[in-house]
Amino acid sequence: MAKIQVFKKDSTPWKMAKPSPGSDQDSAASRERHPGSEDESQLFDVKAGANFQAEVHTHEEDEIIYIVAGQMIFGQHVLNPGDSVYIPGMVLYSFKAGAEGVQFVNFRPRKDISYFRKDEFAELQKMEPGARAEYRDKLIRARREQVGWG
Repeated sequence: MAKIQVFKKDSTPWKMAKPSPGSDQDSAASRERHPGSEDESQLFDVKAGANFQAEVHTHEEDEIIYIVAGQMIFGQHVLNPGDSVYIPGMVLYSFKAGAEGVQFVNFRPRKDISYFRKDEFAELQKMEPGARAEYRDKLIRARREQVGWG
Protein backbone atom coordinates (compact mmCIF):
# COMPACT_ATOMS: atom_id res chain seq x y z
CA MET A 1 0.00 0.00 0.00
CA ALA A 2 1.28 3.45 -0.86
CA LYS A 3 2.16 5.79 1.97
CA ILE A 4 2.51 9.53 2.27
CA GLN A 5 6.09 10.69 2.88
CA VAL A 6 6.97 14.02 4.47
CA PHE A 7 10.42 15.60 4.29
CA LYS A 8 11.48 18.26 6.77
CA LYS A 9 14.40 20.35 5.52
CA ASP A 10 16.59 19.68 8.56
CA SER A 11 15.90 15.95 8.76
CA THR A 12 18.55 14.92 6.24
CA PRO A 13 22.12 16.29 6.25
CA TRP A 14 23.96 17.53 3.18
CA LYS A 15 26.49 15.03 1.80
CA MET A 16 29.57 16.54 0.20
CA ALA A 17 30.93 14.45 -2.63
CA LYS A 18 34.70 14.16 -2.79
CA PRO A 19 36.20 16.01 -5.77
CA SER A 20 36.94 13.96 -8.86
CA PRO A 21 40.56 12.77 -9.03
CA GLY A 22 42.74 15.54 -10.46
CA SER A 23 40.07 18.20 -9.94
CA ASP A 24 41.08 21.47 -8.30
CA GLN A 25 37.52 22.44 -7.40
CA ASP A 26 35.06 21.38 -4.75
CA SER A 27 32.34 18.98 -5.74
CA ALA A 28 28.68 19.56 -5.22
CA ALA A 29 26.80 18.58 -2.08
CA SER A 30 23.46 16.81 -2.16
CA ARG A 31 20.67 16.08 0.28
CA GLU A 32 18.18 13.30 -0.24
CA ARG A 33 14.57 14.35 0.22
CA HIS A 34 12.80 11.25 -1.11
CA PRO A 35 15.10 8.30 -1.89
CA GLY A 36 12.83 6.66 -4.44
CA SER A 37 12.58 3.00 -5.38
CA GLU A 38 11.43 0.99 -8.39
CA ASP A 39 7.87 2.19 -7.61
CA GLU A 40 8.49 5.60 -5.99
CA SER A 41 9.83 8.89 -7.32
CA GLN A 42 13.20 10.28 -6.23
CA LEU A 43 13.84 13.89 -5.19
CA PHE A 44 17.04 15.49 -3.92
CA ASP A 45 18.69 18.91 -3.53
CA VAL A 46 22.08 19.81 -4.95
CA LYS A 47 24.31 22.79 -4.06
CA ALA A 48 27.36 23.73 -6.10
CA GLY A 49 29.76 26.60 -5.46
CA ALA A 50 30.61 29.52 -7.70
CA ASN A 51 31.58 28.51 -11.24
CA PHE A 52 31.44 24.77 -10.47
CA GLN A 53 31.68 22.85 -13.75
CA ALA A 54 29.97 19.45 -13.96
CA GLU A 55 31.69 17.07 -16.34
CA VAL A 56 29.77 15.74 -19.35
CA HIS A 57 27.71 12.82 -18.06
CA THR A 58 24.38 11.02 -18.18
CA HIS A 59 22.01 9.08 -15.91
CA GLU A 60 19.74 6.16 -16.72
CA GLU A 61 16.49 7.86 -15.70
CA ASP A 62 14.81 10.98 -17.05
CA GLU A 63 15.19 13.96 -14.74
CA ILE A 64 13.83 17.41 -14.14
CA ILE A 65 16.06 20.04 -12.57
CA TYR A 66 14.37 23.02 -10.89
CA ILE A 67 16.57 25.99 -9.97
CA VAL A 68 16.03 27.22 -6.39
CA ALA A 69 18.85 29.77 -6.01
CA GLY A 70 21.75 31.16 -8.01
CA GLN A 71 22.25 30.41 -11.69
CA MET A 72 22.94 27.37 -13.84
CA ILE A 73 24.51 27.76 -17.25
CA PHE A 74 23.09 24.93 -19.31
CA GLY A 75 24.46 25.05 -22.84
CA GLN A 76 23.31 28.37 -24.31
CA HIS A 77 20.70 28.83 -21.57
CA VAL A 78 21.12 30.70 -18.29
CA LEU A 79 18.66 29.25 -15.78
CA ASN A 80 17.56 31.37 -12.82
CA PRO A 81 15.42 30.61 -9.74
CA GLY A 82 12.07 29.27 -10.90
CA ASP A 83 13.46 27.92 -14.21
CA SER A 84 13.65 24.21 -14.94
CA VAL A 85 15.06 21.80 -17.49
CA TYR A 86 13.98 18.29 -18.52
CA ILE A 87 16.74 15.84 -19.48
CA PRO A 88 15.85 12.42 -20.93
CA GLY A 89 17.69 9.40 -19.54
CA MET A 90 20.92 8.39 -21.28
CA VAL A 91 21.39 11.83 -22.87
CA LEU A 92 24.78 13.45 -22.26
CA TYR A 93 24.84 16.91 -20.68
CA SER A 94 26.87 19.24 -18.52
CA PHE A 95 26.29 22.48 -16.67
CA LYS A 96 28.17 25.23 -14.93
CA ALA A 97 27.15 27.05 -11.76
CA GLY A 98 26.92 30.83 -11.99
CA ALA A 99 29.17 33.32 -10.20
CA GLU A 100 27.17 32.91 -6.95
CA GLY A 101 26.83 29.14 -7.26
CA VAL A 102 23.57 27.24 -7.76
CA GLN A 103 21.10 25.24 -5.72
CA PHE A 104 18.59 23.04 -7.47
CA VAL A 105 16.09 20.27 -6.86
CA ASN A 106 16.41 17.14 -9.00
CA PHE A 107 13.38 14.94 -9.65
CA ARG A 108 13.46 11.46 -11.20
CA PRO A 109 10.54 9.07 -11.71
CA ARG A 110 12.27 6.30 -9.70
CA LYS A 111 15.49 5.77 -7.76
CA ASP A 112 18.53 6.34 -9.94
CA ILE A 113 22.08 6.21 -8.60
CA SER A 114 23.69 5.97 -12.03
CA TYR A 115 26.27 8.47 -13.27
CA PHE A 116 28.20 7.78 -16.47
CA ARG A 117 30.92 10.03 -17.87
CA LYS A 118 31.04 10.57 -21.63
CA ASP A 119 33.70 7.88 -22.17
CA GLU A 120 31.82 5.36 -20.02
CA PHE A 121 28.59 6.09 -21.90
CA ALA A 122 30.39 5.43 -25.21
CA GLU A 123 31.60 2.05 -23.88
CA LEU A 124 28.11 1.13 -22.67
CA GLN A 125 26.69 1.83 -26.12
CA LYS A 126 29.07 -0.69 -27.73
CA MET A 127 28.21 -3.60 -25.41
CA GLU A 128 25.73 -6.44 -25.60
CA PRO A 129 22.97 -6.28 -22.93
CA GLY A 130 24.55 -8.82 -20.50
CA ALA A 131 27.98 -7.21 -20.58
CA ARG A 132 26.36 -3.76 -20.41
CA ALA A 133 24.55 -4.62 -17.15
CA GLU A 134 27.75 -5.96 -15.55
CA TYR A 135 29.80 -2.91 -16.64
CA ARG A 136 27.00 -0.56 -15.50
CA ASP A 137 26.89 -2.10 -12.03
CA LYS A 138 30.70 -1.93 -11.75
CA LEU A 139 30.66 1.77 -12.71
CA ILE A 140 27.93 2.60 -10.21
CA ARG A 141 29.80 0.85 -7.35
CA ALA A 142 33.06 2.59 -8.26
CA ARG A 143 31.43 6.03 -8.50
CA ARG A 144 29.71 5.66 -5.13
CA GLU A 145 33.04 4.74 -3.52
CA GLN A 146 34.86 7.55 -5.35
CA VAL A 147 32.55 10.26 -4.04
CA GLY A 148 32.41 8.75 -0.55
CA TRP A 149 28.87 7.38 -0.59
CA GLY A 150 29.97 3.72 -0.33
